[in-house]
Amino acid sequence: MRRYNGNFNVKRSVALLVSIVILLTLFSHVVMAEEQGFEEATVVNNDMPSDWAMSDVQMANLHMIGSADNYNGFRNEATSADLLSVQSSLNEIFNVKSSLEPMKTVSRQNVIDVFYDVIQEVLIENRVMDSIYKDSRASILYFVETGLIAKKESGDYSLERICTKQELLVFAKRVYDHIVHAIDIDAKGAFWKVSDEDNTVYLLGSIHLSDASIYPLNEAITDAYEESEILAVEANIYKQNDEDMAYLQQIMFLEGETTIEQLLQPETYEAYEKAVSALGYFKPEVYNKFKPWYAALLLQNIQLSSASYVANLGVDFAFLAEASNKKPIVELEGTKFLLDMFNGFSKELQEQFLIGVLASGEKQADSDVQEDAENKTAEVMAEIISLWKSGDVEALEVLLFSAEAGSDLEKEYVAAMWETRNNNMSTKVAQFLKEDSSNDYFVVVGAGHMLSETGIVQQLTNMGYTVEQIK
Repeated sequence: MRRYNGNFNVKRSVALLVSIVILLTLFSHVVMAEEQGFEEATVVNNDMPSDWAMSDVQMANLHMIGSADNYNGFRNEATSADLLSVQSSLNEIFNVKSSLEPMKTVSRQNVIDVFYDVIQEVLIENRVMDSIYKDSRASILYFVETGLIAKKESGDYSLERICTKQELLVFAKRVYDHIVHAIDIDAKGAFWKVSDEDNTVYLLGSIHLSDASIYPLNEAITDAYEESEILAVEANIYKQNDEDMAYLQQIMFLEGETTIEQLLQPETYEAYEKAVSALGYFKPEVYNKFKPWYAALLLQNIQLSSASYVANLGVDFAFLAEASNKKPIVELEGTKFLLDMFNGFSKELQEQFLIGVLASGEKQADSDVQEDAENKTAEVMAEIISLWKSGDVEALEVLLFSAEAGSDLEKEYVAAMWETRNNNMSTKVAQFLKEDSSNDYFVVVGAGHMLSETGIVQQLTNMGYTVEQIK
């Protein structure tokens, strides 16, 4: 079988990865019979957390706080074993040894005291706090002052009441986030601020597909979101409409008697058929009718999902979920625009895109072929996330844009994927600044669109705006 290790495939697919995965949530709902979620992964006996606790319980699970036994019977009273399990996992996550002592009852006071011990151990270990205070009054005061519990003018925090299992997990997730912020290991992201005399636009370069390791985000990011009146994104993938779904189904398949085999080189089709048939999701009469660009997106989605990267943990998805029914959401492009872009790729570029995805997911026997990489896509994604978390936009730009576009196919790709879109989005961001003096905007688009000489940040700088990176 031909080895797919050309210059375009290895270097260009890295940048492509950052930009395209915003659509994969939409695609997975169309072609996959099931999508694994919180209900399937962690909840037994059909027991679900209350609405107010759902998000925090989900994130606690993703951060591996507690054990499987913590994630059922959410409205039941927490036991000493539940608290010990959660405390033990926090000790392990942050590499400390707070005292593990069984308790007869798990009151809110006991939970706060235990978590206060964990916090102190971690902050002292990381030289954020000087000494330990073994005092229940100190623990309550600390939790109130830091916002871990909401301040009440009455001073009544129902401290003797027994915690439910979901309350315990919500407390634990808040403590996890608090520690991560305090010891400065939260995700800094690719984040900028640009202002004129009337309003401000915050620019967040997103990771569309991620794992739980990027959360919590740096408080500068979340504070800016709270201060902004309007959220702007490439496309609103949180609320998919019937029109977008129908349009995708209309253009993802080849027309008439044409099959994907007829469009691909024999060696490309052989690799594609092997990869897609091994999944067991699709019959030949289905996967042979996919257009090459869609086949590539589908396979890349599956590769990344198997490596624990999912769109529901992507940065733009998180802010869309938060803004839903709370803030106006503006689409800079929209799903149809993005679908038309892929569908407009030349036949040759579509095949090169598919070749790159097949190469990144192929298990290679020859270490020289793929640098001992069993899954290149997952490796690249891990590196992207690491750089994004540290806020190292210079290194991220090098990773994504170090290769020059040489061939006609590369130039076609760069023009469609980056240059045209960057120009359009930069113009719209400038309009936010010029034409809407009453609103601040929080703009979330793929990180690659912020970077390089043609990126949004540089284009706004060229327009005369001062763009400040925030870490």
